[in-house]
Amino acid sequence: MAHRPKRARSNSGSTIGDLQAEPSDEPLNPKQLKPHEKLWYDDASIVLATDVHLYRVHKSMLASYSSVFKDMLEIGTDGGDGGDGGRVDPDRYDGLPLVRMAGDSDENVSHLLMTLYDRDFYDIHEPAKFSVITSLLFMSTKYDIPSIRTQVIKHLEKYYPVRLSETFQTSDRGLFDKDAPVDYDFQLLAVAQQCNVRRLLPMMYYKCASRCVQRIFMSSDNFDKDTLQRILTGREILLKLSYDFGIVVCFPDEGCASEACWKARRTMIRVWTNVPAPNNNARFLPIDAIFDGLRVMLNQKKYPYICDSCFKKSAEARENFKDVFWADLPHIFGLGYWHEVMVDDQN
Repeated sequence: MAHRPKRARSNSGSTIGDLQAEPSDEPLNPKQLKPHEKLWYDDASIVLATDVHLYRVHKSMLASYSSVFKDMLEIGTDGGDGGDGGRVDPDRYDGLPLVRMAGDSDENVSHLLMTLYDRDFYDIHEPAKFSVITSLLFMSTKYDIPSIRTQVIKHLEKYYPVRLSETFQTSDRGLFDKDAPVDYDFQLLAVAQQCNVRRLLPMMYYKCASRCVQRIFMSSDNFDKDTLQRILTGREILLKLSYDFGIVVCFPDEGCASEACWKARRTMIRVWTNVPAPNNNARFLPIDAIFDGLRVMLNQKKYPYICDSCFKKSAEARENFKDVFWADLPHIFGLGYWHEVMVDDQN
């Protein structure tokens, strides 16, 4: 009986969906598999086998991109075990070494090989399928393919920025095509944890925490209790910060002598605490608040009752709040600080 796929887990125990298939000790029968319609080259030197397809590809191609493939194929084709990444079957296919991709789903293998062979298959400047991005991040980490891993991380950084200057820029293109799952933030967080892409974690945690509580709990099977606790604890901190934002922006100068200015700003903070926020939250979270919250304090012509001094100090308070919030963002979710998370470790 074939083994059912299992949900891969991060180093902290979180599941990331069906990204891994459980290794099987059952004998491989290549006759039950079909050659892949695109990844089958007559001049190739090796055949990779999943539980669905056979891939006739070039050993030199795999070895040039991946140190893991290089070591695995050098050992395996000499009669040894290829290690965790796969194993060479004692049988051969069309006279070529047959490598069983133990622990890898057919979809993951297909996406990886298509990226290596077809330059148009994956473009970091275009929306991609959710399964392609998760597969490539997972497989490029597992098989040590720095070129692909770096590309995928740069792609993700457009939507989970790691620099303050990029956080408030809008993108004309979405990260995924229309088929992305509703809990993609949560699934990507789990994949990034497993692949140890620490630089992406602060904004991924932020995006997860910005969702409504119902969605957070509905998506909690993607990760472990520690990750869920970080999301919920961080969410409470973010909600408080949003309230603090309204205070520092609306009341930047305790020494204001204008009664009309005080009255106008008291009205603003009262409205701010009750304004509808995205994702069914009680109020805007900090990034939305900084980007779009209390814009009235930036338009003196529209609100002439606000004095010149308060307009100036409000703008300064907004910028200072933005800088302090961004510096603290990783710490809010228990990740340390930016200089720590920016040091990624693939191993």
